[in-house]
Amino acid sequence: MNREKLPAPAYTRVTSTTWLMTHRRFPLLASVAAAASISLGVYILTSNAAPGRTLKIGFRDVPPDHFRDDYGHPSGPAVEVITEAARRKNIRLQWVYSPQGPEKALFGGEVDLWPLLGDTAGRRRTLYVSSPWIKMTFILVFPKSLPLKGPEDVAGKRLAVPNGSLDLQVANQSFGHATIVTKPRPGDVIETVGTGAAQVGLLARSTLSESRVSECPQVRLQSLPVPGATFWFGVGANKQKRDARHAADMLRDEIGRMADDGTLAGIDFRWHTSLGTEVSTIFQYGLVHYYVRALLAAFAVLLSALLATLWLTRRLRSTQRQRDPPVSSGQRCRGAPLWVFAGTIPVYDNRGYPALA
Repeated sequence: MNREKLPAPAYTRVTSTTWLMTHRRFPLLASVAAAASISLGVYILTSNAAPGRTLKIGFRDVPPDHFRDDYGHPSGPAVEVITEAARRKNIRLQWVYSPQGPEKALFGGEVDLWPLLGDTAGRRRTLYVSSPWIKMTFILVFPKSLPLKGPEDVAGKRLAVPNGSLDLQVANQSFGHATIVTKPRPGDVIETVGTGAAQVGLLARSTLSESRVSECPQVRLQSLPVPGATFWFGVGANKQKRDARHAADMLRDEIGRMADDGTLAGIDFRWHTSLGTEVSTIFQYGLVHYYVRALLAAFAVLLSALLATLWLTRRLRSTQRQRDPPVSSGQRCRGAPLWVFAGTIPVYDNRGYPALA
């Protein structure tokens, strides 16, 4: 009896592991992923590190935000907020009186930081402004007897304006046809309007402003908002200095924590302001936006991973079909080998002896 065993089909089973190993791009991708993970770890470790030098922070006489006290020292609610945030983050600051204003002081390199800087398109080209921690809205104040229905009615009138850089910028852009009278303090603007030395005054209202500053004993005042004159304010920094930008972001974030733990409530009590509520609201609003962006990013990553998995599965099946030879129907016997017997098959009787033909 001769029997022969047919050779098994010559093919190599392709699995996901062998397929990945045959593609040289994946070690490169793994190296890139490892480098990205290391970079992320280094960033997290260094993001909370304070600058290694003393930073100069400018201020000038722009009450009630920041100004010189009777001894020439920096004072004001913005000064106290920034000083406390710097102390908590171990950031060394040196306050420098800079009457030239934030644009010249920061861009010229005379100071590294500015406690409160309005975020405008023009400033973003040359200066760095952190995420906001306060909002200011400009309004017009005028006697109730004056028939003023809109900003266009200010043309030809005397307009009292504080000497802040953004105050003067708004006055020149929105009320160029008015006669601008500069005053050192917002209280002086109110007094000028009350005495009739100026028909209209321009004020920036925020939670830094003292609530009693708008009181005028001489005449009853009313107000109108200035269209398009609401600005977000953050910590300003020299755009060319990396440590200054990093310090500005650190100070801003710490101000949010101060609102959460009640530190700003004590500053509000001393300066008759209402910083705590607004700062907390701004930070909670920003936190919601951060979580929304993180959720969208995670969804994009999961979607990309799903598409990549589908693509790899399709490529794997295509490669396996190309390497597997076609199998005839006769060879498909539940996976068992096919035996072929050549010659005559002997016949045996019930005792096991070959039967005679």
